[in-house]
Amino acid sequence: VEYFSYLSERGISQDTANTFGLGYCVNGFFGGRITYPFYDLSGNIIGHTGRAIEWSKESQYPKYKNSAENILFHKERVIFGIQQAKRSIAEKGFVYWVEGQNDVLSLHQREVLNVVCGSGTAFTESHAKILSRFTNTVTLLFDGDTAGRNAILKAIKILLRQNININVILLPDGEDPDT
Repeated sequence: VEYFSYLSERGISQDTANTFGLGYCVNGFFGGRITYPFYDLSGNIIGHTGRAIEWSKESQYPKYKNSAENILFHKERVIFGIQQAKRSIAEKGFVYWVEGQNDVLSLHQREVLNVVCGSGTAFTESHAKILSRFTNTVTLLFDGDTAGRNAILKAIKILLRQNININVILLPDGEDPDT
């Protein structure tokens, strides 16, 4: 019930949840969290991020938890939504890079299928190299806040080093791709 209520509040349909393989963990390491699986390019699940449903700034536990780093799952190298987006990226000739999983889900529901994000980490050289396998153009679409603007500047430096074309969409203060 909590799972469906959270998804509904965020405007995430059951179809989208199914497309991305979202789940809910009742207890254990990801207990009380929506789980977002990360797939490799062959479609195998290699790790998860779990987002606490019941969370506030006063909470004594982290909002997000990731799978432990291992031979397959490294936050600086995984891309959420790449399995679902890779065909659209190739067809459209570019990719949107956003900050979070819910941004990916929200845009996907609005038929923006060439959208991906990382795993709670800044954009990295590894992300750029993976994306360059599908396109030479990245559109950065980050939150309209100071942190988002700073992240854009860091990502631009990385993309320039990889000779990737860059577009930037600046959102108004307080807005994010999910809104």
